[in-house]
Amino acid sequence: SNTITPINNTTTTTAKATTGTDNLRIAFRDYGKERGLNLVKMKHTNPSNTNTNNNKPPVMRELQSQIVPSLLALKKHLEMLQIKAFAAHDSFGRCIRTVLEVVVNAGGENISDDPNNNNNNN
Repeated sequence: SNTITPINNTTTTTAKATTGTDNLRIAFRDYGKERGLNLVKMKHTNPSNTNTNNNKPPVMRELQSQIVPSLLALKKHLEMLQIKAFAAHDSFGRCIRTVLEVVVNAGGENISDDPNNNNNNN
């Protein structure tokens, strides 16, 4: 009567994780996507973007000009995490490329507030 019943391993994300490394990679991917999508989303949600003419207000031009440097800083940040926290494991490098692809392709258009609704590819 001293038997141990195994517990099913379930995750809250849509990707199937089978190992601890898989769980870390999924969390790393979701973190990167959330940060990146928030960067590109900010140019579309700025309250000063209520001009009815086609000229963008100076605040919007400034925000848009900051997106590329911000995305490059995010890329550098994720690469440093990959090197320092994950011993430069290649699967985390592929994850960074996927994250950046999703963020750049999204371009801030039709982005929901839920980062898990945006192309959950590994």
